[in-house]
Amino acid sequence: MRAVLTLLPFLFVSCSALAAQWQIESRVDAMSDRRIENAYIENTDGDRLTITRRADQSIWGFLSLGGGRMFGSSRQGVLLRVDGHPPQRYWEGNTEYEWNPTLAGFRMRTAESQYCEIFRQLHAGASLLVRYFPSDSTQRDIRFDLDPSSAHVLVTGTGIDLDLCARIEDWKASVMAKGLAQWEKPADLQPGTVLSFLAKVDADGRVLNFSWVSSTGKRRIDRRFINAFNEIAPFDPPPAGFDASRGVLFRYVEGDE
Repeated sequence: MRAVLTLLPFLFVSCSALAAQWQIESRVDAMSDRRIENAYIENTDGDRLTITRRADQSIWGFLSLGGGRMFGSSRQGVLLRVDGHPPQRYWEGNTEYEWNPTLAGFRMRTAESQYCEIFRQLHAGASLLVRYFPSDSTQRDIRFDLDPSSAHVLVTGTGIDLDLCARIEDWKASVMAKGLAQWEKPADLQPGTVLSFLAKVDADGRVLNFSWVSSTGKRRIDRRFINAFNEIAPFDPPPAGFDASRGVLFRYVEGDE
């Protein structure tokens, strides 16, 4: 293992690894007799990422460290980045993050549509970068160079339906495009501004609820943005097999069009 240290803005350690293949491990739960299958990858440093579907059908990732290393008390959580895609953060402020000195667990979002983005990236990706924080002033990166020939194992081990994922993402893109077309975007909106919300949508496309995930904090901008999506409701019906009433994340980043 080769380590590189810098001090700005964090003490930073980068760990390299050789190509990692997705593998399956299975066990039988002693209480329910339910067979549980996990997909996992492990690099040459002994770092391991395991992805599993729990009994409630939620999907969780679990990160364990090799070489006797441990997680610290930082509350900055874990970030995952596949290839050049934007990183996704899982953190303790979200109640769906579990932590102890040897294992970090994170629910990979509550709605099926949010599993889709990261799983489609992992299925097609060549590299995975995982960042964790041993302390508030230290960050460590773990790298997995992914073997595309083993990508099918990830699907088998988790039961993710990538065809359904594609239909969900197409539906989300259509809703987003219609909402943005209705939106009177402020001329002074700064590049990088993030506007995102969770929409609960029934099988007919009726919106049951909107809730902010990330707003500008400027009432005029936020109100116009969410009103644009209210105005195009009801949405087109979500794909069959997808329960959008549990919540679907819609996200806009200025400058990413």
